[in-house]
Amino acid sequence: MALDGTLRISLINGFTPDAGNTFDILTSSDSGSALSGDFSNVTDGQIWALDGYSRFDISIDTVNKRVRLSNYALNEWDSTNGGSWSDANTWSITEPNSSIYGAYFGANLTAAGTVTLNTPRTVRGVAFNNAAAYTLAGSSALTLAGDAAATSLITVIQGSHSIATALTLTDALSIDVVQETDTLTISGAMTGDQELTKIGLGTLALSGNNALGAVTVSDGTLRMADGSSTYTALDIEANATYALHTGTLTLEEGLTVSGNFNFETYGCGTLVLTRGIDGGAIDTVDEVYTAINAGLITAKGNTADASLFAISESEINSEWSVIVRLKTDGTIIIIQ
Repeated sequence: MALDGTLRISLINGFTPDAGNTFDILTSSDSGSALSGDFSNVTDGQIWALDGYSRFDISIDTVNKRVRLSNYALNEWDSTNGGSWSDANTWSITEPNSSIYGAYFGANLTAAGTVTLNTPRTVRGVAFNNAAAYTLAGSSALTLAGDAAATSLITVIQGSHSIATALTLTDALSIDVVQETDTLTISGAMTGDQELTKIGLGTLALSGNNALGAVTVSDGTLRMADGSSTYTALDIEANATYALHTGTLTLEEGLTVSGNFNFETYGCGTLVLTRGIDGGAIDTVDEVYTAINAGLITAKGNTADASLFAISESEINSEWSVIVRLKTDGTIIIIQ
């Protein structure tokens, strides 16, 4: 029996092995020839899981025809303080800088700290798991690059954290903010025109100038706090919310809402819909009015009369667009 190809290891549902656990992932009762060969992604008897920060020793027992995983180890930020990402001494195993690696920021940080990107880095994903707040900052960009087996993933397991550095996406990205009370704030620009999916009950807050493909809000809240962003399209699923605080959001192929699109601020946030035709996504004046009357587009978290909105059409870059914002709320007092 000959081994060949790539071995993919996925830890699901938050499972974390103990270092002493062993896993026989392949056995054979074939009475023929001994087990031979190897996997292409095994290096020096070790293999990384799909998350990029879980590593195992792997042994191929040719006589007993068994492939065994053992000695689980987590590659994580190893300092009690912030520091430089590129300092190898701040990581428990190795500095993550390749699409086979993920960056795990766990419990070692004892108080809020900043991890600085001095030079560009590439990882397949990022995970935060600490009540103390991490901030990723610096003038260099962080590239997120998944593969056919696993797309890029940013996970917030515990705590509220920030990414202030620019993010370059090479493929689709999912962002999972697990707990309802937690927030991940991304103020660096996300570029790459790739799909973004927001999952988890918590809040993702964006304030950079983002160029994304189709954006889906499956759970929780995606909040646009500032900036000028362009998405191919926006789909808000049932029980999910997209909250527009300030800034301008342009949707090239319209808006689909089963949950809620909420304008948070009078006179500030602007929604620009490249005008399409009736039917399908919301991208005409009539469809906007219908969505407001149905309570799918709201004002400050409440169902609102359409008269509170300023809805117009304008030609932008040779294309007609529908422009939607909340009217300015307030009173002008003139003292003579």
